[in-house]
Amino acid sequence: QDGWGYCVFGRVTGGMDVVDRIKAVDTTNRAGHSDVPVEPIVIEKAEISD
Repeated sequence: QDGWGYCVFGRVTGGMDVVDRIKAVDTTNRAGHSDVPVEPIVIEKAEISD
């Protein structure tokens, strides 16, 4: 799977502790992708602002 992946752009305006916890989860390889969380991560709320 050469050249495929994902990228996210945004700014955290509150809750950086949550981002740090997401960053710290255990990951594995799955379906040809690396660094996939072992357990699903669900973001329940996000806001878009200008």
